[in-house]
Amino acid sequence: MNILLITHYYPPEIGAPQRRWSALVKRWQAAGHRVTVCCPPPHYPDASATVSIRKNFRGTPRVHQGKYGERIIRVPYVLHGVSGLARTLDQVVAALGTMGVVAALRLQKSPFDVVVATVPGIPTAGAGLVAKKLLGTPLVLEMRDAWPDIVADPQTPVGGLAPLTRARRVFARAVTWAQGKADALVTTTESFARVLRVRGMNNVHTVSNGVAPSLFYSAIDPLPDRPGELRLLYTGTLGRSQGLKVLLDALELAVKERPDISFTLRLVGEGAERQQLSESVQARGLPVEFLPLQHRSQVRKHYEWSDVTHVSLRRTPVFAWTVPSKLYELLTVPRLVVGLLEGEAEQILRESAAGIRLTPESAQELADLWFELADDRSRLQPNDNGRQFVLEHFNYDHLAHKYLTVLEAVISRERSG
Repeated sequence: MNILLITHYYPPEIGAPQRRWSALVKRWQAAGHRVTVCCPPPHYPDASATVSIRKNFRGTPRVHQGKYGERIIRVPYVLHGVSGLARTLDQVVAALGTMGVVAALRLQKSPFDVVVATVPGIPTAGAGLVAKKLLGTPLVLEMRDAWPDIVADPQTPVGGLAPLTRARRVFARAVTWAQGKADALVTTTESFARVLRVRGMNNVHTVSNGVAPSLFYSAIDPLPDRPGELRLLYTGTLGRSQGLKVLLDALELAVKERPDISFTLRLVGEGAERQQLSESVQARGLPVEFLPLQHRSQVRKHYEWSDVTHVSLRRTPVFAWTVPSKLYELLTVPRLVVGLLEGEAEQILRESAAGIRLTPESAQELADLWFELADDRSRLQPNDNGRQFVLEHFNYDHLAHKYLTVLEAVISRERSG
């Protein structure tokens, strides 16, 4: 197959969607398929976090070959901070640039069998629809998160609302319309796939996030005995969806109620809430370390440092359809996983038998667990259940093949129709 991938996020950037597409494209290219990636140069999540990446990338041609032999076409972008408005503008500019690339590919009569457009950013869906029209190829639209429900319920009436709420619901209707125009939809969770099917969407498939077998952290040093101490780790996005205030609230309870225990919380990553979290830590005088976004090879040392790893989402109905990609990675790490999760993510954690699930945004519940773990460090000793579970169910070797099967079916249906 000759595949055109439209994405706003791609290596050498660091992040969950970048890891997903790196893993998939690597395997598709190795299987003999040809992938062309249309994306902006590295600049996510913001200007300050990507200084070194952009410096190393400087001088790279606009069209160049990727690590796995894929052709990469870079489009314009807007360098931004954590502002949601600026980030949206960036996504719009990149989508418009992608449409220009698609028009050029049509003039060059470049043949493609299928277009894959992955959301977010949301404007990528529009670029995908333009590619479908101009190139005459079927479109597979991937919804990595529960869009548009993260913003608004598309089935709620629009009229008679405050301007912002009205705009959100109009936006939700537009995203749902775009979903209906795609030849197939791919979600990363089965629970959101069921939601889309109930809404009348046809040809909906689930290809979850996962991990590569080579990235299983089996070589991390065993957990040492540290009586009277508990090292707490969160790695990933420091954003609004994660509800990380619960970690600070729990830590405040912990240091007050158990001064005999030395607690340290380490937050590794970037996101829209980082500044607010940092200010809260300073105001409360909490034992928290902030570290910037780091490459996977560097994250390993933080896993070794830790006693407990954490994954969290806010307590809201839409996140019951969401599984943080970080959960799959943490299940391969020989450290106890604590998940403040509901829905499908909770189910995965329970089935893996490798961690402890707590109610999202429940600070007292989390603090009480920390007390128990500090008092009985034998509970921190990991088992191999999580690694085996992920290897069986969320291995990118299998997921890449599953995705190819979806693409092949879409192409076959288009040609036979």
